[in-house]
Amino acid sequence: MIRPLAISLMVMLCSLAAAAQGAFRWLETEHDFGTFSEEQKRVSCKFRAVNEGDTTVVITNVITTCGCTSTQYTQTPVAPGDTAVVMLQYHAIGAVGTFSKKAFVLTNTEERKVTLTIRGNVLASEATIRSVYPENVGALYIDSRTVPFGDVKKGASKMAYIGAYNNSSDTLRVAFGNAPAHVTVEAFPALVPPFSLCTISAFFNSFDCEEWGLVSDSIAITVTPSGKEQSAEGSIDVVGTINEDFDDWSAEQLSNAPIATVECDVVDMGTMAGSAECVSRTLRITNAGRSALPIRRIYSTAPRLVSITCPVSQLAAGESTEVTIDVDVTKIEGTYINESITLITGDPIHPKRTIRLVGLVDRAK
Repeated sequence: MIRPLAISLMVMLCSLAAAAQGAFRWLETEHDFGTFSEEQKRVSCKFRAVNEGDTTVVITNVITTCGCTSTQYTQTPVAPGDTAVVMLQYHAIGAVGTFSKKAFVLTNTEERKVTLTIRGNVLASEATIRSVYPENVGALYIDSRTVPFGDVKKGASKMAYIGAYNNSSDTLRVAFGNAPAHVTVEAFPALVPPFSLCTISAFFNSFDCEEWGLVSDSIAITVTPSGKEQSAEGSIDVVGTINEDFDDWSAEQLSNAPIATVECDVVDMGTMAGSAECVSRTLRITNAGRSALPIRRIYSTAPRLVSITCPVSQLAAGESTEVTIDVDVTKIEGTYINESITLITGDPIHPKRTIRLVGLVDRAK
């Protein structure tokens, strides 16, 4: 039988044990490195915590939120009145621009978890600018002059991006002009702070584009500094390939589909006299299928040299047509031509056919 006095002693001891607990008071939980060069490679700072409790405290773990941040911390028990240290190190190589990173400190105190924050702005080194942002419009350096959309189903839309960096001490205003109806281009942010990153975002809506196959448009870009310097002007290209969507065709539709055939895979222009202005050949296209064949587009990869004329936009089952291919010999710089012609039709099995165009130029004639 437990006496009342013993019970009281046990309750008192438990209460004292519960009251005796370590408690960290953090002297700092945020640190701003400010602006520094990527060439510095890494920067570090220390966060201190004083144990103001009655018992020892242990930091059980420090969790960083990305691989660019590493940590070292006090791993031995921290006695009352002693100080623990957490060091955070930020690795700046390849991490240009502003950053804000967090680390979570786990302890055996009542608070359990504390969040530490580091922030700063990394200036790109000359090596990074040359390798990552090789193109520029004024002080805005960009990683590519081309925004690639890849394949886009007709009627669908797609987003694509390129990166940019303000390599100046001025805020830059970035604006775009003369975009076609099917393309929208914006910079985020439109006002780029000094030595900061921005993203050039492009939206491609194939529904508003009348072309098929490869579509390339040049978009004007204007970069205006906030100071007295003049605006810089340039251009970027947005490129995509519009394909027909045959995914929902039934087995019956496929069995009765049109079939596009061409009489040859190589059109040989032969030996063309250097004095000739234009040399022409024809290419026969036939619909060997069971339903009408739409001819979406036929074009050359070198429109400056090669023009193509197709007399019809559709072929009935069994019908043929002859396409005229004209080569402007005066535009050929060397002694031969080796280009490709792309034929896009409503054939669901082979919607795109590639025909080679070859020939020699005799400069003596």
